[in-house]
Amino acid sequence: MYIDQEFRRQGAFLYRWRRHTPLLLFIPGIAAVVERINLERRFLGAYDDHWLLICLATSTLGLALRWITIGYARTPETCGSAGGSNANPGIFDGMYSIVRHPLHLANFFVLLGILSATGVWWFVGIGALSYWLYAERLIVVEEDWRCTRNPGVEYRDWEANTPLFVPDFSRWRKPELTFSFRKVFRREYSGIMLVVSTFFVLEMVVDLFIEKESLAHWLAHDWIWVLGLVFCWRACAIMRTMKRHTSVLDIQTDAITCTR
Repeated sequence: MYIDQEFRRQGAFLYRWRRHTPLLLFIPGIAAVVERINLERRFLGAYDDHWLLICLATSTLGLALRWITIGYARTPETCGSAGGSNANPGIFDGMYSIVRHPLHLANFFVLLGILSATGVWWFVGIGALSYWLYAERLIVVEEDWRCTRNPGVEYRDWEANTPLFVPDFSRWRKPELTFSFRKVFRREYSGIMLVVSTFFVLEMVVDLFIEKESLAHWLAHDWIWVLGLVFCWRACAIMRTMKRHTSVLDIQTDAITCTR
């Protein structure tokens, strides 16, 4: 019982500081960059472009899982946890029918792509283990919160039969609600901006500071990264303005409520 209580205490602390916890990987990240220099000397950078695209695809998969989860979820403002996450899926269809914590699964793929882009495997291991310890404690807190919102038999059956983290696709239930692009645009523009900006910085650091390319040469050959970053930041700025200063992205309460 003491371990459960300690997990809840740690989970509450981590949730309060969740925006700052990624900074814990800063020092290992510096060491990973030093190791990356050695890798560049050994492999002459032959794998860089293809590997970076694979890593970007992995992070994009994570973003797509988030979009599917949020786009079909009950209204976040009424179905989320105290901090605004989709801790309560309400009626357990869509992504919540195959895994209990699809957003944590999605975030893992986003992080895995970013960590793998460094090309340093021990850094990937440290980051993946750190994320699991972090998510494990948040899950304890979230599931406690869900139990208070869903005291009925339906929730207990769903919790007992739905995998915690690894999806069981045989349990898929088609979402009852239609997909809402407003929910995705309203909540996910910052995640898109983070992923694109991170990969842009990684590509720029490797080419300019490790491979010693000139800025003019880099801009001439890798202009697509600059164009992608500018387009992404512009699109995210528009969505942020729409969210804060217009009603275009306002979300109406779902016809099917969060509890039944």
